[in-house]
Amino acid sequence: KSASAREEDLDGDGIPEIVMENDQIRATVLLFGGRVIEYIVKSQDENLLFKLWPDKPPLDGEIGGTRSFYPYGGLEEFTGYPYIGGHIVFKYEILESSGSAARVRVWANIHGSRISKIYTLFADSPLLEARYEMDDMTPTLNVIGINPLFQIGPSTGPEDRYYFPEEELVETIPELERYYGRGVFGKEGWAAGYDTEMDISLLIGYPVNDAIYLHLWNNHPDNTPTPYYYTELQPWLELKHGTTTYFSYYIYGKEGGWKPLLEDLREMDLITQKESSIPWDLD
Repeated sequence: KSASAREEDLDGDGIPEIVMENDQIRATVLLFGGRVIEYIVKSQDENLLFKLWPDKPPLDGEIGGTRSFYPYGGLEEFTGYPYIGGHIVFKYEILESSGSAARVRVWANIHGSRISKIYTLFADSPLLEARYEMDDMTPTLNVIGINPLFQIGPSTGPEDRYYFPEEELVETIPELERYYGRGVFGKEGWAAGYDTEMDISLLIGYPVNDAIYLHLWNNHPDNTPTPYYYTELQPWLELKHGTTTYFSYYIYGKEGGWKPLLEDLREMDLITQKESSIPWDLD
């Protein structure tokens, strides 16, 4: 088995996308924002991320449109409105084009803030790893969210279930009547999603002790800049000024239920345990 990475201009705009692929997963890196825009489980030809690109949202081309939250989708970052980094074309280097892993680095200097991301898709696994390095971040910027927009199955709705490891296992179902958020103070660094109709699951992993908390966001079409249903599983982290801030985020999708995916990540030693019962250090 092997994984591969290649350039391909999928949307015909003259700027290449980077396609990372193995026999189970095809992931696409969009250089606008350096985001993973597609994570496709090949057995069902199903992208588990929000499905809009290469189409554009209603505010595209409007004066000031890019100053709102512009929903490219995918695995991106978020600091609030506006986040101009989402529109910057990142530089890139394919570090490993074939073999036991496909690996791509993307990076940008955003008005002095330097962000680098290394994406790795392994040859024998659905696991996609995103490793972040953030340097010289704007001094007034103290936190940043790692912000994936998920849509498990063809739509977001009551057929979806999301699970969080708090003091007890918490199950949530997207509400189509409103948009809302929920703070999750997990005992472990993971969250899961399952589409009960399509029978396909998603598990995310992150270093729970490096995050302030995990934010669940269920979006709604009434949210004007981004009038769509989707779900975010968004760890927020404190930026370490004067040094480099590191963070890792894992996406792992397969057919079937979510519990075997959790056991897979445990076997990979990627599930972290919360070391403190308080959500943040007040010292």
